Amino acid sequence: MEKGYIYGLICPLTNEYRYIGKTVQTLNKRLYKHLYEIDKHTSYKNSWLKKLRILNVLSNIKIQLVEECDIECLDDREIFWIKYFKENNYQLTNMTDGGGCGSLGCKHSNEAKKKI
Repeated sequence: MEKGYIYGLICPLTNEYRYIGKTVQTLNKRLYKHLYEIDKHTSYKNSWLKKLRILNVLSNIKIQLVEECDIECLDDREIFWIKYFKENNYQLTNMTDGGGCGSLGCKHSNEAKKKI
């Protein structure tokens, strides 16, 4: 079975999770992709990353493994973890509840596009 990963981006200023995502890439590759895409897309997450860049602390951002799981349950686990962190008062920059979109090559739904 192919493995997937649930990860969190951790703010270098507060040392708290600010974004939860999923990937089948290595965490280092996924972090690089986040940093590369800062100026390519408008999102709450990218606005946060731009603020870190202005404060000159973007290079200190951390990516941390939250869970490793089979790729078949990756969407469900991302949904679970986003909900978990939001319910525990983390100020996540995620614009959706997870699952279905993101780094696995899926497209945003029309509803998600409207939110963005």
